Amino acid sequence: MPEAQKITIPYSPHDKQWLFHNAAASYRVVFGIAGIRSGKSMAGANELIKDALSTKTRWAFVAPTYGDARAILDYTLMAFLPPEAYRPEDLSKAEHQVKLRNGSEILWRSADEPERLRALGDLDGVWLDEAEQMKPVVFTIVQGRVARRAGKILITTSPQKWFGAETRKRPSWIFELLAEHGITLEPGVAEYYAGDLAAINWSVDENPYFPPEEVMRLREAMGPLWSAQELDGQYVDIYAEGVFLGEWFNAETLPAGYEYVIISYDPAISEKAGADYSVAQKWGRAVGKAFCIEERRGHWNFPAQKKLLREFCAEDPPAHLTVIEDVAYQRALIEDLGREGFAVKGVRPDGDKVARASRLSGPLSAGKVVFADAVLTKDFMNEFISFPNWAHDDRVDAAGYGVHELMGSGPPVYTPAIRDGGYL
Repeated sequence: MPEAQKITIPYSPHDKQWLFHNAAASYRVVFGIAGIRSGKSMAGANELIKDALSTKTRWAFVAPTYGDARAILDYTLMAFLPPEAYRPEDLSKAEHQVKLRNGSEILWRSADEPERLRALGDLDGVWLDEAEQMKPVVFTIVQGRVARRAGKILITTSPQKWFGAETRKRPSWIFELLAEHGITLEPGVAEYYAGDLAAINWSVDENPYFPPEEVMRLREAMGPLWSAQELDGQYVDIYAEGVFLGEWFNAETLPAGYEYVIISYDPAISEKAGADYSVAQKWGRAVGKAFCIEERRGHWNFPAQKKLLREFCAEDPPAHLTVIEDVAYQRALIEDLGREGFAVKGVRPDGDKVARASRLSGPLSAGKVVFADAVLTKDFMNEFISFPNWAHDDRVDAAGYGVHELMGSGPPVYTPAIRDGGYL
């Protein structure tokens, strides 16, 4: 028998990752629920690698889509799987598998067609990454795949209280599963154990490899509510707690001049009372802040919308650019104004309305968004403070486009560095 070879994985876990690995040594189902850039996917990948290298096993990892799976393979799994552990010819991206020299297999699959996961056969372990984006039936199916071999299931994800939040399609299956075991994540509590299940919860602040100054910039960009979910790994019920606080809305004396002036426009198609409003807001940038100078709101037909924007652009202070939501018929409005010589830019909605509004809450809570007295009416405030449960959200969308255009797209995202050192 050839002498056993010691293989070192180039991975040095931080404290919360160690809790995840220790839990995986004793529990069948282990959740790593953590904020973005906290190292949860690294923990999942390295627990899989360690187990596959320790003995001959058959593992699979599952991502929400095949694109996600390939990204995990290329940038996470293969970054830590030592090259001496497999022969290059035994890595087949076409067949979605790699065979290790010790006889272990690692497969990767997509969760977008859950029933196809039944073809995986018996497994010693499954890792589900970003599992909140998967249907709950995925968990049910993989339970059956590991049952014969008494295998383990690793689950890493950032939390999301509502899946498809804009329509409240369904609550998080992970949140409900943990609740069934009496587990409700609390800030500052890292470990939960119930039966054969363990849950480890941590924040990006607890990842020593991610620059603290970038965490601060992310928090400022996201605001407190979105930061609690995206950075701190907490389940936040946005529908119950709301997105905006009244104390964030400040009126100041408008400056004498602006570096840059834009109009943000969220158009609607119906002229009927009770339908969505068309909202045009004029914004100016000065002293590092975004000032909402004026707002026009109403139900207008297509010709009236073009007339309004022409006049609004020309009024003092004149606008350098008009930003218009680019969906459906609005494309014609953008094209017509562009042909007339107006500087116009189409923007497509990014994510659901709650996610877009939460990004606006960052500069608002930091005091970087200011409103003219005439803008801060009671109805205006109600639309923001009661969002997303208010009848209309057109002002929120228009403000989001305006502030984003003036203040930039937010902080850059960095990949954390990995220390040298072994992990066995």
